[in-house]
Amino acid sequence: MKVVIDNAVCSNGGDMAIALSVKKLIYQTFGSDADIAIFDSRPEDCQKLYPNEKFYPLLSEVLFQYSPDWGRRKKLTFFFKSLWTWIGLWLIKCKIPLGKNLFSKSTYEALTTYRNADLVISTGGTYLVENYGLYYRFVEFSICKFFRKKLCLYTQSMGPFTEQYNIKNMRKYLKYAQLVFLRDQRSLNNIAYLVDDKSKCHVLADSVFALFQPEYIEKYGDFSKKSSIKKVAISVRDWSYFENSSPEDGMDNYKSAIVDLVHWLVRTHKTEITFVSTCQGLESYQYDDSSVAMDIYRNLAEDVHGYVKVNQDFHSPQELIEICQSMDLVYATRMHMMILSLCAGTPVIPIAYEFKQIELSKRLNIENLLLDINTITFDHAKNVTELYLDQSNDLNKHIFDYVQHEYISALSAEKLLKSI
Repeated sequence: MKVVIDNAVCSNGGDMAIALSVKKLIYQTFGSDADIAIFDSRPEDCQKLYPNEKFYPLLSEVLFQYSPDWGRRKKLTFFFKSLWTWIGLWLIKCKIPLGKNLFSKSTYEALTTYRNADLVISTGGTYLVENYGLYYRFVEFSICKFFRKKLCLYTQSMGPFTEQYNIKNMRKYLKYAQLVFLRDQRSLNNIAYLVDDKSKCHVLADSVFALFQPEYIEKYGDFSKKSSIKKVAISVRDWSYFENSSPEDGMDNYKSAIVDLVHWLVRTHKTEITFVSTCQGLESYQYDDSSVAMDIYRNLAEDVHGYVKVNQDFHSPQELIEICQSMDLVYATRMHMMILSLCAGTPVIPIAYEFKQIELSKRLNIENLLLDINTITFDHAKNVTELYLDQSNDLNKHIFDYVQHEYISALSAEKLLKSI
């Protein structure tokens, strides 16, 4: 069985966790001899980070680079170049040797790998929402359809869609896909009017819950006494899409609340704090959460500096799990930092920046612990932390009962994958 995992961004630790969990499900479904190729936006960097994996470039970014800001002449050139590219793709699809001469060696290898796949799994994540450009995602789907590959959209947060370009393309590719996995009911509601055959749509837990190992709870989840918060991790990030404020004012409020929270944790509880996140430590990646953490650190009072560390290194998903296992509590802005912490058996206080964390908190029944990046204040963060500490023995057992449900839900994708 040859499987392509498409639309990956594995230089993001959370996205690599998704890829690893999808791989786990592929092996469980189709056997350990399944041949898996990952098509990624930064294949060279990822190949260095994960030398045992097979990475290829996203075909859309190699073959159909486009900007709506181009002038008329450049757009016309793109049009004729695209026609020539589609002719080349047809030659490769039909296994006509001439097609080899139209592409570079590496691109031809990627194209033949894609052509020979039995199944394309578009990786899970949050890339089918209108905060982010969807052009390259739709091109990836068009290539999949051109080669007539079976397509599964893995656990996604989707929509809502308001732009006609996006609505038209989402309707087309949701119709083509054999399976559509959603992370939450809200995403399913967002696409309901775009899908005729709703039997292909399934609400499942985020795929990264498949990395959970029940023995972590036995080893790290001691629910017999109230938790301490002697060691805490905090995941922060940059954000531009605040609901009621400018990016600058929103980030200033967010960082100020975290500064005050750190002061309180250190001065009241003598907490040792590590800033660490899934997106950091790579110059070539557009996000570096540790730079936001450093901004926060520079605004801390001198008396708390000795208790606070900013981890600026890149970490694999397994390394992040191990870091979380050493913590008593994690404040998680990044959703997959939240899930990796739960997979490690460490409780979380989530800080939501998109509806995906809100919906996940509902699934875990921890809405009372949820903070919102749009409205976060120190007082609310303090109150939520005190609520957690006061009820930690009951809350922890409750949380990890739900985590095990999410683990079972994530693994249930196996039966559905077998159906195609």
